[in-house]
Amino acid sequence: MNEYEIKIVHLSPKTNSTKELAARCTMIMRIKQYFVTLFFLIYGVGIAHSQEIPYKFQIESAGVGANEAFLYRVVCDIKDPQIAADVAAECAVYGVIFRGSTASGRNPAQTPLLKSKSLSEEQIAYFDNFFQSKQYQQYITEEAKNNIKIVKIVKIKKEYRAEVIVSLNKRKLRRDLETDGIIEKLGQIFGN
Repeated sequence: MNEYEIKIVHLSPKTNSTKELAARCTMIMRIKQYFVTLFFLIYGVGIAHSQEIPYKFQIESAGVGANEAFLYRVVCDIKDPQIAADVAAECAVYGVIFRGSTASGRNPAQTPLLKSKSLSEEQIAYFDNFFQSKQYQQYITEEAKNNIKIVKIVKIKKEYRAEVIVSLNKRKLRRDLETDGIIEKLGQIFGN
């Protein structure tokens, strides 16, 4: 073998023919298609109702308040700081129903009231009406409606980031969603 001779190297020592190589390529393509499909099924579907909340927000548990109220710390991005309390209230109810809340200090994370990510037509219509007609406001406790604690508002580029403590009557919200047939009753979940 002289110094100018080209040596052909097989990419896979296990493949002996072009048929085997073609079969392996086909199998690899099918696996890729499977994972792409799986990715879109898991992450692409998301919450399938038309009334998506138009705000970016985070929600975390902040403790327990008076009269069966749960406290939530909501951080949301808004265009107008004057609407911070209203937006935070909507985000808190939306978060409790669809996302749950993250843990904070001694306060544990909470799972969402609605366990399924895909909704029936009846549920979609219910939540469209629920948020458009502002029915969610009845679950913000009366003390909180008059005295929502805005922790801070910071200007970030063209938006504002508001941090608000919202007091929410989660038990009443759960009861009403169960009564309306939107979520399963706790007894049905555990087989009682």
